[in-house]
Parts: sequence; C-alpha cells; structure tokens
Amino acid sequence: QQIDARAMVRRSTAGDFRDAAERYTTCIMCGLCATVCDVGIAPQRVGLFAHRAVGRTLEVPAQLTRRIEDIRSGRYESDWPAALTGVPDSSLFPPTFPIDKL
Repeated sequence: QQIDARAMVRRSTAGDFRDAAERYTTCIMCGLCATVCDVGIAPQRVGLFAHRAVGRTLEVPAQLTRRIEDIRSGRYESDWPAALTGVPDSSLFPPTFPIDKL
C-alpha cells in the first residue's frame, strides 16, 4: 500500500487533517499498521478521523441537499416495499422493457 502511517499520524496530531487524509486515501482498514505501532494506537482510525474532519468542512452539493429534502418529505416512501423485498416496482420495468437483456 505504501502508506506512511507515521507521517499521517504526525500530520493529524499537528492538526493538518487535509494532508493526513490525503496520505490515508488508499488505506483499506486492515489494521496491520496497528499491530506494529510503537505507541499502541490504531493509525487507521486516526486516518478515518482525519477524513471525517475534512469532510465536515466541505460544502454540501446542492443536489445532495435536494435529495435529503426529498427523503425527509417522504417522497420515496412508496419505494421501500420493493427495495426491501427485492421485487421491482412494475413502473420501473414496463412490459416492453427487455429486462432479460440486463
């Protein structure tokens, strides 16, 4: 993976979460870094925190804001039965749609 966990932790402790998050982007949370950590911390969790801290500072896209409003207003309530049962709503796949070609 070529992740410098020590540098990422140092950047996080210095408060530079953007740099720490960039160093952490290829982490798959396997925990190998934690097994060899000299100070007994879990660097993968520090990286996850750095990503979340940076995410909190980003502007929420307008499309996401609209989708959240749609969900809260109940627009998709009728779609839940199909989503939970795995049976698609017939309006999504009209009879003329070649579903066997998917």
